[in-house]
Amino acid sequence: MPELPESLAPKSARAERDETEYRTISYRSVVILVVLVVAGVGVGISVFLYPEQIKRAIAKLLESTGGTAVAPALEQRQARFVNIDGTVRVKKANGVHWVAASPNLALEKGDVVQTSSDGQARIAFADGTIYMVRADTLLVVEENSGVPNSKVTNVSVQVTTGEVDLSTTKFEGESKVVFANAVARIAQDTRASVRNDPKSQTSQFTMTQGHAEVLRGSEKVELGSYEQVSFQADSSAMERRRVVGPPMLLTPVNQAPVIAAETGRTEVTFVWSPVPTAKNYRLRLSTSPIFSTLVYDKKVPSSTAKVPALTEGVYYWAVSSIGENGKESQTSDASKFSLLRQKDEILLEVQNVIQHGKTIEIVGRTEPGARIMVNDQPVFAVQPDGSFKHFTPPFTTNGANIITVTAQNAKGQIATRRKTVYIQ
Repeated sequence: MPELPESLAPKSARAERDETEYRTISYRSVVILVVLVVAGVGVGISVFLYPEQIKRAIAKLLESTGGTAVAPALEQRQARFVNIDGTVRVKKANGVHWVAASPNLALEKGDVVQTSSDGQARIAFADGTIYMVRADTLLVVEENSGVPNSKVTNVSVQVTTGEVDLSTTKFEGESKVVFANAVARIAQDTRASVRNDPKSQTSQFTMTQGHAEVLRGSEKVELGSYEQVSFQADSSAMERRRVVGPPMLLTPVNQAPVIAAETGRTEVTFVWSPVPTAKNYRLRLSTSPIFSTLVYDKKVPSSTAKVPALTEGVYYWAVSSIGENGKESQTSDASKFSLLRQKDEILLEVQNVIQHGKTIEIVGRTEPGARIMVNDQPVFAVQPDGSFKHFTPPFTTNGANIITVTAQNAKGQIATRRKTVYIQ
């Protein structure tokens, strides 16, 4: 049978005879495809290597275009007791009973800390902030969280009643204190105290160092060093004022031993920098780093005082200034010293003092078996022949700094050498 012409054949028949179909792709299409693939790979690598930067960039882009960025999820973190003196209790957020505070007891969101009239505690939080909880204080942990795999933290406490001293470090995120109906937002490297007295309905926030802002209703007050804001519960406004600052402690030098006579009690001289606006000073001496028990507590008219009848041991001392109006400043940072008994002096030579930036290397020798202390820190690299080498922690204060080296043998015999180094 004769075949139909191709033009007259049905479409289905023509399709059966088509074996190959050709498409034309331009060079331009190939180039565009390659660029898209490379761009996609680049974005994937960037997200993997720089996740936080990508998050911030997306947040800024959404903000600039009127969108809303999704806040990263926060994970709850724990706070710990660093020091505990006297009676300190904790009520857990999910508990009904009070338990005794201990270094092993972690503090979490919603936990309540209570100190009695003889109790004090120092607490370290996730952002490095240290809270010193004074006697007769009730504190609530409102927030203690952070962004996973980052240094961003969110710390908030409420001082319901009592007094709290705080010290922040360098942190990323937010640190705040709630007291009465006010909120204090605290900056990095800041030292301050919060006092809330519901009985007198008086609240105060006092700065020693750094920066903070206090918000109460529609009011906002910016505070710098040695400034205070206070208000009454029924007051419609906050009052801001300058306050007298604490002095700088000079002698005994922090972490340095004080060598006393071999027998009897010892008189120790304390010296601090004068404060121009101070009329008096308050000197406190304790065997506790949080001053829960006091060996000496007196007001003195000048920037020096002699304390008699001290026995051998470790002491902490601090000074506050008292202005003409009788207002007392915050207490200075505490200094620590060791009172040691001087017996027959033993061999101690400081052969070399080598400066490595703000760290000092001490090389010397003493008698075999003797114990070495440098600025009240033990030296572990002591050889059997008595030779030793020690690296100090970096000095934080520029200018002249004193290094005290002390050797003591098993008989209690002591020798001390002092060197002055200059830090720039």
